[in-house]
Order: sequence, then C-alpha cells, then structure tokens
Amino acid sequence: MSQSKTEQATADVIPMATGRTPLSTTQVNHALRDAALMVPPLWPLENFVATNPYIGFTDKAFGEAGGRLKQAGIGDVLMPADYYLERITSGDIGSEDLLAARQTVGGKGPIWDLDDLRRRLKTTKRVTEPTWQSYADIVAQQEQTDYPTAIVDQIGEWASAYFDHGQAIWPSPFRALEPYSAWREEMLLSASPSVLGLSITREETAALPLEADAIIARTAAHLELDETTLPHYLSRLASSIPGWAGHARYREWHEAQAGGLPVQTMQLLAIRAAWDLLLFERFHTPALEACWQSNLNAMTSKTASAVQSARRYRLIAHTALENARRRQLFAEAFPAGQKDTQPAVTTPSMQAVFCIDVRSERLRRTLEMMDSDIETFGFAGFFGMPIEVLTIDGTDNDAQCPVLLQPQIKVRQASDSADATESLLARVRRNRQVDAAWRTFHGAAISSFAYVEALGLRYAWRMLAESLKSVFGRNQQRDVPGKVVLEGDNIEQLARYRDGSADMAESILRGMSLTRDFAPIVALIGHGSSASNNPYASRYHCGACGGHTGDSNARMAVALLNDMDVRKQLRGRGIDIPGSTQFVAGLHDTSTDEVSLLDVESLKTPHAPELHSLQTLFARAAAVVRRQRAADHGVTDEDDDTLLQRSRNWAEVRPEWGLVGCHGFIAAPRETTRHANLHGRCFLHNYNWQDDTGFEVLELIMTAPLVVASWISLQYYASTVDNGRLGSGDKTLHNVVGGIGVLEGTKGDLRVGLPWQSVHDGNAFLHEPLRLNAVIAAPQEAITGILMKHEAVRDLFDNQWLHLYALDDAGQLSKYAGDLMWSASDVPVSENVQREAS
Repeated sequence: MSQSKTEQATADVIPMATGRTPLSTTQVNHALRDAALMVPPLWPLENFVATNPYIGFTDKAFGEAGGRLKQAGIGDVLMPADYYLERITSGDIGSEDLLAARQTVGGKGPIWDLDDLRRRLKTTKRVTEPTWQSYADIVAQQEQTDYPTAIVDQIGEWASAYFDHGQAIWPSPFRALEPYSAWREEMLLSASPSVLGLSITREETAALPLEADAIIARTAAHLELDETTLPHYLSRLASSIPGWAGHARYREWHEAQAGGLPVQTMQLLAIRAAWDLLLFERFHTPALEACWQSNLNAMTSKTASAVQSARRYRLIAHTALENARRRQLFAEAFPAGQKDTQPAVTTPSMQAVFCIDVRSERLRRTLEMMDSDIETFGFAGFFGMPIEVLTIDGTDNDAQCPVLLQPQIKVRQASDSADATESLLARVRRNRQVDAAWRTFHGAAISSFAYVEALGLRYAWRMLAESLKSVFGRNQQRDVPGKVVLEGDNIEQLARYRDGSADMAESILRGMSLTRDFAPIVALIGHGSSASNNPYASRYHCGACGGHTGDSNARMAVALLNDMDVRKQLRGRGIDIPGSTQFVAGLHDTSTDEVSLLDVESLKTPHAPELHSLQTLFARAAAVVRRQRAADHGVTDEDDDTLLQRSRNWAEVRPEWGLVGCHGFIAAPRETTRHANLHGRCFLHNYNWQDDTGFEVLELIMTAPLVVASWISLQYYASTVDNGRLGSGDKTLHNVVGGIGVLEGTKGDLRVGLPWQSVHDGNAFLHEPLRLNAVIAAPQEAITGILMKHEAVRDLFDNQWLHLYALDDAGQLSKYAGDLMWSASDVPVSENVQREAS
C-alpha cells in the first residue's frame, strides 16, 4: 500500500508519546499485512465453501494458538469444562485415554486418574481468561456506552452497500474507490455521522489521513503501540469485524495466494482503527490513559499461571476424548482379527465414483452390500475438471473447483437443440427482468406498505403456488437444466483444453486409482443438496466444486473420458479403456439420497437395460440410507417420505445434517475399508501407492483433498466449540444482506461459520469437536518427503491441528509424531487389512 503524502514527507520513524520503541512505516505496513492475512476468508452465500477458521494460526501449536485466539477475542479451540466433565461421567473417556493424553500434552505434575482430572476441571470454572481490548472497549467501560457495538453497526451498514451483490436499491456511489477511501468520502457527506449520540464533525473526518496505512500509523503513535503490541491490537480489531473482513479477504483470495497484498482486508482494518482514533481524540483522559496502559501491559505480560493451568486441564481432557473416539473409529475401520466378508471385486459389473464427502460413504457401502459385483471409488467431487460455468444468458459465472485452484476451462449451459436453447434463454431473461422489477417494487421505501394493499391477494397466491411446488415438486439444482459445453468464444482456452485433453484424462483416472479392469458402466456421481427457503443451501453442496453442485463437472469428465481420440492417446500411456465401457454422469442429492443419472437418453450405448437397472438400484439404496439417517433426525418410523419432505419444507431449519460427525480421512484402496460401517464419518479417497510413480498422486491428495477436508472438519469444529464467535448463531434470526451473507438481526457484522442448528439438535450436540484423523496407506518416507516440500501442510500436523497415521504394507499403523518423525501406534488393525496390504 502506498504512503500518504504527509507520511512520505516525514522521517521513516513514527514518533510516540512515551519512551516505547518507535515504529517505522515499514513495520506498520508489515503488521497490517500480516493481520489481514490471518483473517479467514468468508465466501458469499451463493457459493459458500468451508474455511478453516484458524487459518492464520496453524503455524503455532494447537494449545498455544488457543490461548492467543482467546486473548484476541477471536474464539476458542476447546469446549467449556462442563462438556468434558459430562464425557467423563458418561464413561466416554477411559483411564487409558487419559494416560495417553497426559503424555501427549506433557507438562509438570503427576499422572492423574479420572477423579483427579474431574476435580481439576471443576476449578477451571472459577478462572476468567482476559481478552485484549481495543480503545473503543476502554472508552465503553469508562463512559458506560456500548461504542464497540455501535461502531460495528456503522461499519456493517456502510459495507453492506459498498460490497452489495445486487440486492441494494441504492448501492454505494463510491464502489470504484478502495474501501477506506469510500468510507471516508461517505463520512464526509453527512453533516454529523453519529454513533450512539457521538457526532463526528466534517472537520474531524477531514483530518483523518487520506491513506489507510497512514491511519494505522497515526493510531499506533497515539495509542503507543510498538512492534510487539501492534500485531495484538490489529488481531483484536479483526476479531470485532470478522464477517466483513472475511468477505474482503474472499474477494482477493486468489491474488493473495499468488503473493499479492490483501488490500481490501487491510483497508477494513484501517476503517476500524479510524474509529479508535476518533474516540481517542474525543475522549482521551488520564483515567483512560491508565486503563489503556494496563491493556498494553496485558498484551506483553506472560499469561497468568491459573489461566495456563485451566487451559491445560481442558486440553488434556479434550485430547483424552479424541483418543477414545480414535480408538472407536479405528476399531471399526480396521477391526483386529476380523475377516473380510466382502472380498475385492475382480470383474465389476459397474463402477461408481463418488466424491470423498462423508455423506457418500453410507450410499457407497449400501450399494456394495446390495450387489457384490459393484465397485465404488472416492475422488474429489469436481472430478479433476477445474471449470468455470457460465449461465445460458452469460450473466453469471461460477468457478466449480476447489478454492485452492483457479478454473482452467470455461463452459456454458445449453440444451439439447438450438430451438430449445433459444426458448430457455428467452425464459431466463424474462424471469430475470420480472424478478428485478419485483425486487425494486417491494423493496422501495414508498411501496413498503402500499404493495401489500395493492398485491396482497396475488402475493398470497404466489406464496401458495410456491408452497405447493415445494411439497409436490422437486427442487431444481440449476435455473436451466441441460448439458454443459465448452464456451466457443474463448478460442485460445478451447485450444489449450483440446491439446491437453489426454493429459487431463490421465490425471483424472490415475488420481482416482482407476487405470485398469474397467466395468461396462462407469458412473461419475457428483453431489448437491436440495432445500427450500434456505440461505445456507450452498453450504450443503460440493466443497470441491466451490460450493456448487457437481453435475457440470461430472458431465464434462464423462464427455472427456468417452472421447475415442482421448482413449486412443490413453492407450499409448498404459490406460486401456475398452470400447464397450460407457462413462455416465449422475448427481447425488444428499438431502434425500436420491441419485439421478444425467443425459442417459442422449447416450449412444448398448447398455440401456443396465442403466435402467442401475437407476433402480440407486433408488433402492437411497431408501435404505434414508432409513439409516432417520434416527439422526429423531425420526422413529421408517416412512420413506419423512426425509424427502424435510428438504421441501420452508420452515425446516435442518434439511440435512451435512457433514456432522466427520473426523476421519482415509486414502487407501477401497478393499481396506470395504467391510467397515463408518457411519458417515470419514472422507474416503481411493489410493494405491504401488501405481503412483513418483508419488505425484499422493502429493496431490495431501495438498488438495486432505486440506479441503481439514477446512470442512475445522469449520464444524469451530462452530461447535464457539458458535457465538466462530459460528453464525441462531438460524431463525438471520437476515440476508447484500446477497453476501447473513446478519443475526438487522445490524452488525456478517456472521461466519455454521449456524447453531447445523451442529445441535436443540437438546444436544450432534457434532463432536474432534481434530481430523488422516490415515494414508503409503510408505512413511513418501509421506515425509511431501511434508518437507509443503510447509503449510506440515504445519497442520507438526502443530497438531490434524493427526496423521501411515498404514504400511504389513498392515501396521504408525503415528506421525511431528518434526518429520514417526512413532509406533498401539491402535490394532485387522488381519484382513494386513492380508490386503501384503
């Protein structure tokens, strides 16, 4: 960021009021950049994807980062003491789990028993953990006025117009400016911007620096922040506006990943700092100075021993609970002494490739049980197709690939004929015009009451029609059904796609460990979710598809793999797809577990009877899975329509449980876990390391699908341990703002994370906050080599944000101990796993 003219005219050292070490402008800019990079991105509702809420702290040990997060007011990483006390009382935590946890966490003191841990946990409830404060917090305490909340409301009101995605009637006229400049201009337009009676004059606003970095510099000088306290202070500011700062971070995510500055996020922090500066200039007194100095001392002081002990007791209890749940998971995935009742399929009648999403696990297992000749695979649900999908009228585009990647192929929606496409295009354009006019009419100030009188009965009929459609109809995954085809006006990109089609096809097949023994039918099943009246609909879609349904990706991959020229090139690379093999696309609705095969009527295939049988088998499997899932929703009967109706009910706050319960990631041959009932808790990725020359596929798995799975797991984790700050609160109180996100009520900051109803059934938690257990069937040396190459991935395991295990050829599990070291694991594995691995 550039310096202001005033700042450039001064020396490169910012004077301070006291004897603290002064800051250079370079130090200020670096601190501002680093603080912005620690803000987790928040994707908009239309394509929400899970994000690791602790993304800026994974370079620190899990326990250490928890204290820092709590001090900054960002959130917690541990449940309250009462939660762990309940787990001890219920017997969920055993003595052996506590012993192992005590050794893992370390520290001084004797090895406790469960009664001792219970006593120690009870003492933590009397310990208060202090939080660093902003200057607005200090003023609020002295003046008995809630300025922090009012400031967040003012920033939120401004940001909702500035960042609006088309919902606002009057968007900000300053959207062409950078955020801080736009905010400053709007402040100048008002004769007296007021926050809880505090009127800010134009002169005070005009006196603010012109540049965002200069605001931070001036605030640092006035508040006597030094190299140690400035980062803490900026973290505290970020924690007061995590939603809007997160949205800004999302808008520049890819630029920052490529090394660019997160400029908009930095400017949001500058806006928040500007309010502290205004309050300082208005209220600064000796009494406030004393309180502020005490706050600065807290930022640099060592955490009190009582606080450290309280956190340590909870961490030990938490680790013990994870040990217990890991034993249970591994006993089910790799039960000692159990023989495999379903041996590996040698001549499959059908192969189905699902997303690694945990919701696919139940359906895969059910299909395999119904027909032992069926073979299922797990692969990232975008099927290796990093595409950008344009709507049929070209007005919207969606990146349908993991957010860690950039789209490489542009496609557009189309129907089966030119006439049908033109008809659909006309209908879409007409509907968009009507919807725009409708929003303008009933959203305008003058029509807020008049439109009810003028169109009350007609509007009631419209609502009734929509309600009937939601009860008797099917939710459509897209505005325009049909195929996706390459966008023809992008000739250069189209040529690159055609030139690299065999490379992409080979990468897809090797990535899913499907390079031989092809079945007559190979189905690529993407997934999405159907729900009525649900702002969070995209949160249940495919994370690997950027928060969209996976039908477009499946269709593109099918078209590629059915191409005879591509198959001819693959044959020269050692992948021989028989001419009789037909790839087909499908979509798994995770709310109802229904699977629809796509475009089969247009396929030129001799397998029509088999496809019909396959669709019937999917329907039977879906009914079985729905009955299994019914208990999760508190449904005691076996009425097949119960879960079908949930997705169509406008008042339903829990159309499905999504990825609740996820805490395992297994990359291994399917035969390793084919016998196991994992209850929808594991991400399952097919992987055969013997076929992975140079371990390129393993590297891709560890740096993409595993990272995405960790983001999902940690978002559910954070939304459970601290839903007030890291989740989004009560879903029934939410208002959609700007087409971007939700507010809880009518004002304030965007809510982040998952709503309370996504992790809690009203009586108890349905999600247990457990760090993800990753099990990879590969040599330790190969896994270690990849960790050495990718520091960010290594941090997740070295700092214990995730747990890592290797399954070797002898069927033995080893645990990654950190610092590129491994230790033996005492988790038993089954004889059949040992036999299959050998």
